Amino acid sequence: MSYSVLVVILVAITAVLGIVQLLKEKSDNDISNVMLQTGVALLLSGIPSIAELMLSLVAVLFSKEIPQTGNTYVFMAVGFILIILSIIVRVKLKERIYVLNMLGIRKKEISSDKAKQDLKIADYKLKEQVLDIIPVFDDGTNMDEKANSYIVKQVRDDAEKFAVKSKENGGCFTGMAPIPYTIFAGTFLGEADVNRYFEFNRNAGETYYELKKKRIFQRRKWEDLEIVDCKTSKNATEIVLAISITHNVMDADLSQFADMDVIRVGLSAPKDNVIEFQEQLMEYKKVIHDCLDIKLRECFPNLKTVHLVASIPSCMSIEIGKIIGMGTNRLMDIIVYHYIHSNTIKYPFGVYVSGSRKGTFVKVE
Repeated sequence: MSYSVLVVILVAITAVLGIVQLLKEKSDNDISNVMLQTGVALLLSGIPSIAELMLSLVAVLFSKEIPQTGNTYVFMAVGFILIILSIIVRVKLKERIYVLNMLGIRKKEISSDKAKQDLKIADYKLKEQVLDIIPVFDDGTNMDEKANSYIVKQVRDDAEKFAVKSKENGGCFTGMAPIPYTIFAGTFLGEADVNRYFEFNRNAGETYYELKKKRIFQRRKWEDLEIVDCKTSKNATEIVLAISITHNVMDADLSQFADMDVIRVGLSAPKDNVIEFQEQLMEYKKVIHDCLDIKLRECFPNLKTVHLVASIPSCMSIEIGKIIGMGTNRLMDIIVYHYIHSNTIKYPFGVYVSGSRKGTFVKVE
């Protein structure tokens, strides 16, 4: 094997090792750009007057000593290798999965080995942004205005940052967090490109699964989400909207809203992890959108406040949040409540997720 070939191999290996090190220190786009610029420069280094400069640049970039040689074809070959590698890196960047993981009840990170195995995601593809409100929320029994203010600020800041990132790269959402704050987060993601969801199935070995696309010839196998007719007083200014997808919202749990009309949206047989398909989620989203923007207006022309109680998966919470966040012409305020089974008052607090009081804490005595 000639000396020139050995130099090409050595410098190429050095470049790859240097790139691996840079992966730990620089952003992905920086890495690709450095590789491309260095590769182009080396290709142009056939001009004898700048050949040594290019070698010095490579040596400094990767903190390695480059064997001395006057063979400009060696430099050009290394430059070609770096250009090919930069193209590969750019292609791989498009396969990256950016996940917003909202933790509020259980601490389950999508970057764990078990989760990556469930979802069949390679480690290098995964970029996880964790939004953790567990330390402040605790179990929700001691929530007050101060804790709520901290949480809504954290949720707003993290959701807005993720919205920008998802527009550039596409985004995913997962998490187990209180419904009021998950819906609140969704209000900031209406214009973001969040279109993939990872759901946690505690009843099937505590595994993760991704909402999948229905195949073209696959039979539609999910139940319709339905709105119960509004047979109520048209003069009402406040109503309860109860959404039952994972569990039934029971009449007995709504005693605190005894004087209000209750409008129900739900499945005839709610159950955990009932949403399995992206198309199913979008169908359910449309039903709830039509309820908020059309049905309630028709039934309650004087409506000012909607008290929203729901038993829904996280993917549905985000999509409801998107509906609310995009409803700039909606006149009524919406308060989303948190359910605690052991409480005498089953929905002890809520959070405004729309209107001028958005983010405001509501304590039920």
